[in-house]
Amino acid sequence: MSQPGVQVDPSALERVADDVELLREDVAGSIKGIDSAAEEVGRKLPGWRLARTTQDNAFAWQDENKQAAGWLEDYAAALERCARDYRHVDEVTAESLELFPEVD
Repeated sequence: MSQPGVQVDPSALERVADDVELLREDVAGSIKGIDSAAEEVGRKLPGWRLARTTQDNAFAWQDENKQAAGWLEDYAAALERCARDYRHVDEVTAESLELFPEVD
């Protein structure tokens, strides 16, 4: 009795990598809204503790946002590498099987 093997569709990995990259762009782009909101609070409430806290939180969000965007970028790149590696292994395996004569 043979065990079922793992089947990987490199195109599916690439599609997921594209989706992850789009998510990374959304995450990275969201920082603009946070910056704008913090600046507006600072303009409307100059000198208030809330303005300073809002700006501090915006800076913390920027750091977290950059970290999350970096993770997503790394994940997308890893998926792309996996797709490339699976294709390569499939090609090498197919080439090596061509070395054997056909059996009638």
